[in-house]
Amino acid sequence: MAEMRLDRLLRPRSIAVIGASTREMSFGFRALNNLKTYGYEGPIYPVNPRYDEILGFKCYPSLDAVPGPVDAAFVALAAERAPDALEECGRHGVGGAVVVASGFADAGGEGIELQRRIVEIAKRHDMALNGPNNLGAINLFDRATLWPSTLLPGIEAGPVALVTQSGSVGIATSQDERKLGLGYTITAGNEAALTVADYIDFLARDERIKVIMLFLESIRRPAAFAAAVRKARASGQAVVALKVGVSESGARAVQAHTGALAGEDAVYDAFLRAHGVVRVHGLDEMQETAALLSAYAERPGNSDTVPVTLSGGQAALFADLAARAGVSGRELSQATVAKLRQVLPAYANPRNPLDAFGAGWNPEIFDTIIDILTDDPEVGIVAFSMDAPGSGGADSSWVSLMADMVGKRLPRPDKRYVFVNNLSVGGLNPHVREKLDGYGVPYLLGMTAAAAAMGNWLGMPDPLPDVPLAEEAVAARWRGAAAKAGTDPERFALLREAGVPMADCQVAESAEDAVAAAEAMGYPVVMKGGA
Repeated sequence: MAEMRLDRLLRPRSIAVIGASTREMSFGFRALNNLKTYGYEGPIYPVNPRYDEILGFKCYPSLDAVPGPVDAAFVALAAERAPDALEECGRHGVGGAVVVASGFADAGGEGIELQRRIVEIAKRHDMALNGPNNLGAINLFDRATLWPSTLLPGIEAGPVALVTQSGSVGIATSQDERKLGLGYTITAGNEAALTVADYIDFLARDERIKVIMLFLESIRRPAAFAAAVRKARASGQAVVALKVGVSESGARAVQAHTGALAGEDAVYDAFLRAHGVVRVHGLDEMQETAALLSAYAERPGNSDTVPVTLSGGQAALFADLAARAGVSGRELSQATVAKLRQVLPAYANPRNPLDAFGAGWNPEIFDTIIDILTDDPEVGIVAFSMDAPGSGGADSSWVSLMADMVGKRLPRPDKRYVFVNNLSVGGLNPHVREKLDGYGVPYLLGMTAAAAAMGNWLGMPDPLPDVPLAEEAVAARWRGAAAKAGTDPERFALLREAGVPMADCQVAESAEDAVAAAEAMGYPVVMKGGA
């Protein structure tokens, strides 16, 4: 039942825009305009008693007047009007609703009660509720843009999805300037009913999605989140998370934004890794990691990496960044060095990373260098770190030739090739990208973010074995025992009984007791003082 409701919200067969308007800056106008512009093929029903027609669509005074069933409703009304709108949706069997207004739990006071009301309405009518205090969702596969922000023309569906607790991150990323191919963009807002876990569970059922990106302020339902992530990983999807609120000021910002608690970062870090989530630390790193994992979903069997550059200085820089990111690269074998010496100038010193410029650009020599590295069984990954800006110039023509050199050697199951544009300024070269996309070779933007992405790829955690929950009677017994454990020795004994290795622990009431206890247990010892 839950799956069906999520499908009606995020893969709707018909959409109503409640609060549609002719005012071009209004959410109701822009959501309707996006549906028209991006070619949503299902019935579209603007609802507003003030208009007879908007953007060429017949406008209806209420849902009572709509001539067909409605799967999803985009509610473009102020917070205080949302409950009545949702009641009307519920009476008409609407499967899912997006409520974008702020002024609910995010505002405190009366807003908390207002949010409680819309949740109660959604539950009573078995309706999937997205938001409030968000921007809705985009499904580009079905051109279902329940979304009030202007979208760039030409964005296309692809293998990456974004679920974000920040609407602004959703706006910036949904433009897909990086051209990841965002099949879905889903903003969670206050998560009054549906949470990030529900959206991950939905995406895990879509085989077109290879990578799920998450922008997290908090995780409200950890058990459901863990189950959804494990489902995604079992489906072959990678999950990449950017968790904010690490610093004290960041945690306060999270609390002010949606009323969520950021939590202890070390706990989040361990939790995400335990469930196979790749954790990133910036938006650029998140997107480059997604680009890499879209091409190479699995870690390579051999992770030893050789960066190839056309600059000694950039080779050193890439080596520094790669080492910081945990990208390993052993020294080249003597056999490989000997072969490289035959094609490079006598003064060259072939090593890892490899400055392949030599005496200048020579396509035949570079082609031979690729052959030598490809034939080396100790080399698993060849990363080409180059300068090919989006506007052309620099090494663009050479990099285009390199792309073809790599392409003619594919497929090579034992090798992975990665291209890196050294600077993020200027974007990716479109001609190089077109070739590499055709070959299925990732093309990353910015040396720093690219190195981090490679480290994330190579260090991608596998989910730890799932530990079944204890039966309720057993859990109740342990909770009772924990409540009665009033001293540290009793707590330590309880943990030891549960199978957790614990040090000996004794209470000492005086200096003499402490010395005696230490001598009995054996040094070294640690003392905890207390009043």
